[in-house]
Amino acid sequence: MHNAEKQVNQESLNEIFNDITHFLSKMRRIFVFTLYENGELSQGELARIAGTTVTSAANIMMKFSEYQYRLIDMNSRGKYRYYRLTSLAVQYVEYINSQQEKEAEEQIIHHSELMLLQRAKNSLNEFKRIYDDDWDVFLDDCLISYIECKEMEETEENLIQGMLHSLAIMDLDECENSMDKFLEIIEVPILSKRIEKFMDTFATIRPILQLLKNEKNVYYVNELFLAIISEDVSEVLAYAKRLGVQQQCEKLQETIGGLKNKLYGKDKEEIFVFIKRFFPGQQQLCFTLADKIYNI
Repeated sequence: MHNAEKQVNQESLNEIFNDITHFLSKMRRIFVFTLYENGELSQGELARIAGTTVTSAANIMMKFSEYQYRLIDMNSRGKYRYYRLTSLAVQYVEYINSQQEKEAEEQIIHHSELMLLQRAKNSLNEFKRIYDDDWDVFLDDCLISYIECKEMEETEENLIQGMLHSLAIMDLDECENSMDKFLEIIEVPILSKRIEKFMDTFATIRPILQLLKNEKNVYYVNELFLAIISEDVSEVLAYAKRLGVQQQCEKLQETIGGLKNKLYGKDKEEIFVFIKRFFPGQQQLCFTLADKIYNI
């Protein structure tokens, strides 16, 4: 009856799981997940928790016994029958749970991407509203000032930051084609080039910021940036090795060194504002770096 079970290792698990999904009616599915959550149960306990009668439970178990893959094992102890999932059924439930978690995560990421892309669009549309026919000229000037760490009006600073930080965060989250989607809206080649220049600069910082998703890396990332600012080569190499970013280190040093040169002689608040342009969502790190640059 269960010869097919012996072929599990030779067949694709995904195909087997698909077959199981088609086999599981609503109540059969409830039985499987009830046993997964509760472990071994008597027939009466299983029927009660699943919300059915003992007679119906017996009929359902008959269907499981006739199925080509054994999903439930039965043991008799005295006059009672006890049921528990087979290893295949446990694998199936864990697969289904992981797929549901993955789908939920993808939905959250997709929703987040849409919100960030809309934020970038809103910033662009506000520029068009404020500057009307000359919006592209003003946007070009603002992008240059932003990238070159020059002072800007607060409104323009916020709009550019809203636009570029949204793109940078989507890049951090590895949202596919987000940059292309936004550049299609711009439709002005020179502006696209400016934005790409910012993203190229951000690309040297991105691998390090991604490490901050793991709390264990926070201290070492901070120390790496501080060592770069201090130009302490041995410390830079040590922290880069600790974080596994030796290959990215040279470009990172060039980027941070370039920023430091542009910010030389400015007061701490100005440095903080300019540093923040390239480190989206990293307020504390920006403050630490600004303090270090100011005190050099």
